[in-house]
Amino acid sequence: SLSVADMAGLVSPLFVRQSDAVAGARYSFWKTHYVGGVALLLALLGALRLRRKRLAWAAGFLAAVLLVLHGKNDPVALTLWEYFFPLRFIRYPANLSFLTLAVLVPLVAIGLRGRRWAPFACLAVGLELLMYGWQLHPTLPDRFFTDRGPLVPWLQARLDRHRYAASPQAALLLRGFGDDQEASAFDIKHRLYGRSNLPYHLHGATGMGEAMLLAESYAVMDLLFRQHSAIAARALLPWVDVSILMTRAIQPALGKPVAEILWPLYETKGAQRARWIPDAEAQKLSGGLLTAPGIQGALPLHYTESREDRFSVMGVAPSSGAVFIANPPYPGWKVFAPLEGNASVETSAAL
Repeated sequence: SLSVADMAGLVSPLFVRQSDAVAGARYSFWKTHYVGGVALLLALLGALRLRRKRLAWAAGFLAAVLLVLHGKNDPVALTLWEYFFPLRFIRYPANLSFLTLAVLVPLVAIGLRGRRWAPFACLAVGLELLMYGWQLHPTLPDRFFTDRGPLVPWLQARLDRHRYAASPQAALLLRGFGDDQEASAFDIKHRLYGRSNLPYHLHGATGMGEAMLLAESYAVMDLLFRQHSAIAARALLPWVDVSILMTRAIQPALGKPVAEILWPLYETKGAQRARWIPDAEAQKLSGGLLTAPGIQGALPLHYTESREDRFSVMGVAPSSGAVFIANPPYPGWKVFAPLEGNASVETSAAL
């Protein structure tokens, strides 16, 4: 959403607060959709040429667009975004900033019509926009796309197909450290935000900046982030197969970190992707993840993935019970259970 102060960025990025800029960027790119001061002056000149009725239509349309861009900052705009089709399917109000051009571009054309100096005015508009765009975002060397950094090889050597988790304090630190823009950008990349863990086949339990998350996965991440401390979250981590926890600062109650690569990293004991749970304890699973640490008598099962869409679980069940698998229940999963003896199996959608 754009606040009133943010809307000054529709004229020029020079009016955007520098504190909003991200790692190395001159301006906050998600709040800056600008036309330039010269274009705005030309649009005002065009507005003076309009008849009152047409000017009222133009002003009304522009006011409606600015209201929509205001988003969560205005109760009327918020209601539109929550209930009005198709706004509720659009991710960010600021993405609709281009709608201001539907009024401003015709007004600029009207302001230039018949003017001898119109070509020079068009050149001035272009030069102003070129000045703003010059080195707008930092450039990076080619090795940026292949440099793993120190954290990736460390996790690859120790995760053993388990997951890692970043605390919310660590995950929300979106500014990189370094003496210059390039170092800051590399630092951000090395922290495995978003989907940057995919090329390395690292499994994460707390995504950050993901384009899409399954509802069940997001609910687990949200539950972990809502815990009042890393100590409280640590009891839940083995049940989502997290063997490494990353925190922003050293946590004495968690013990001594096993490494301090970008974050202090701590080992979690007992992380398992699959477990057998006796019948008497299986009902506790209906209470959600919070009740899982209280389950008694659970036994680890051997979990392997032969490919991205297939996994197998093997082990011995001493009696009847349930198999808990810490994976999202994708639609269309099928369970095949080759069993010995007279045992039977019932499958459930909640893996």
